[in-house]
Amino acid sequence: MTERGLASWSDGQTARERVRAIATTLTQPRSVDWVRDEAQVSSWQTTKDELEMLAEFGQVQIVDGDDGNPKYAPNYQQRYFTELTELINDHTREELREEVATVQAQIDDWKTAFDVESRDELEATLTDDGLSSDEIRERNRILRRWDTPRTTNGCSSMRSNSTTTLVNSISDRETRRTPQIRSHSSRDDRSRKSRHPR
Repeated sequence: MTERGLASWSDGQTARERVRAIATTLTQPRSVDWVRDEAQVSSWQTTKDELEMLAEFGQVQIVDGDDGNPKYAPNYQQRYFTELTELINDHTREELREEVATVQAQIDDWKTAFDVESRDELEATLTDDGLSSDEIRERNRILRRWDTPRTTNGCSSMRSNSTTTLVNSISDRETRRTPQIRSHSSRDDRSRKSRHPR
């Protein structure tokens, strides 16, 4: 792999950082060799060590492959809660609504560029005859970004459905909270009046 090809997405990341970048955006179980190739890491042992560390901390999970060798799969529950926590801490409801629109626009651009209607359709094109290795790698890169789109407003590594869910959750929570606050206020007023009769 040339330095030019490596810099196209890693931007000077170390081998372990590249393994983490690939492993934390997996969409299905993958072998050590697959992750090593995608992360453009020469050492099989370095890739395996990093994957095992990620599994230990719950970032990925180890499953049995069809060939009897372990594979590394996404831990969707951990990923989902991590994303929601980051969204709550870093963004307002208005920013999240804007993010939903931005992410959807990005996905629509990919659909147009590759003439597909879904992420699964794009993944199915990986077996098309005539695709060069660069074209396959580019489509794999888009598939990873489809799951964790990056936008220009500072929100990164988030799923559009997580964002939408969070916006709806915030709206529902605020709707339920409003009458509760009023109810508490009214009860406090009645309590003060009973303690201090005129």
